[in-house]
Amino acid sequence: MRENTLKLWVNQQRSADNHRDDFDRALAAACADLRRERLAALGPTPRPPARPRRMVLVAAAIALLCAAAAYAGWPKQRLEYRDGALYNMVQNAPATAAPGQMNFTYLPAGYTLEWLDDEPEGQHYWARIAYRKKAAQLISGRPTTMLGSFTVRQTPLEPLVERYVNPDGTPLTQEEVQNIQENIVIKASVQEIQPEDLEWKKVVQWVTADAMYQFGFAYTEADVVGYDYHIQADEPVDARNAEILKILQGITS
Repeated sequence: MRENTLKLWVNQQRSADNHRDDFDRALAAACADLRRERLAALGPTPRPPARPRRMVLVAAAIALLCAAAAYAGWPKQRLEYRDGALYNMVQNAPATAAPGQMNFTYLPAGYTLEWLDDEPEGQHYWARIAYRKKAAQLISGRPTTMLGSFTVRQTPLEPLVERYVNPDGTPLTQEEVQNIQENIVIKASVQEIQPEDLEWKKVVQWVTADAMYQFGFAYTEADVVGYDYHIQADEPVDARNAEILKILQGITS
């Protein structure tokens, strides 16, 4: 008796499952019919006209030419050696008014700004930014700090020709010219500068539409004595240079 009851219950469940499957299929078919009716009532869906391939190619060519023209008109820097001197020049300089004094829009805590009156009458601006560098004493190993700094100089583009010669007027030798060229890092814009470009004893220069900028770490006797005899650097250079690069990228005029 119990087995017959179990078989009856199983058959009832299978019958119910079959009815549910039939109901689900009927519901899905009804929904599909309703969707087709509503789409038919809306009419054909408009499609945007396809652009001819030739028009696409012409538009791409125009954009490329505009970009090339803009690059060709951007001020270019170059070093040229002639008559025993090395010239640092900017070509394609636009005939624009001299830029205003540069503004440091980003200056993090611990960095202080000092203006140096280099040639204010010629619209040349020179600034020194000082900061504290983490260090450790060589003998005791105690943590300490030392003062570091770098300078940024702003120069109008027109006219801009810097001439490097020996103090006594004698022509530069090929070795001296090569040494100067190796220590001047030229970048088309500040966006091209990488943290590893900011090296000790090197000048990094770049241009904007109306000025040239030169960056360099300050080199003082105190730094030499500190590094050689008393303390050693104990701070990741990449992290510090990345912060300095943010300061340079925030300069406006």
